[in-house]
Amino acid sequence: MLNVIMVAIGGASGAVLRYFMSMIPFKASFPAATLLINFCACFLMGFFAGFICNKCNGDERLTNLLQVGFCGGFSTLALIGPETLSMFGEGRIIVGSVYAVGTVIVAVAAAALGQFVANRLA
Repeated sequence: MLNVIMVAIGGASGAVLRYFMSMIPFKASFPAATLLINFCACFLMGFFAGFICNKCNGDERLTNLLQVGFCGGFSTLALIGPETLSMFGEGRIIVGSVYAVGTVIVAVAAAALGQFVANRLA
């Protein structure tokens, strides 16, 4: 039951932060706020993975709080599909395609960077 509580606390915290970050005004031809949030979420996921492994011996409660809960609630990766389809529907095929592929590349690079930073700090 404690694991469920940890996921709930982390998820609520991440979702609230995502909400506030989504209100940052950007003037871009693609969903820049979503891309920024996903970069941050993936960086933190990588960082927490490295931190929890190196410093906390894989503590399940921290994993549930920070990775499953917080990063899961914070990340907006599920928006890639609808936002890309919206751009396609508006005839912005190239922008939508670059956004979709770029988001995946940014997400993987951010997670790798986060894990690298955590490993360096260990």
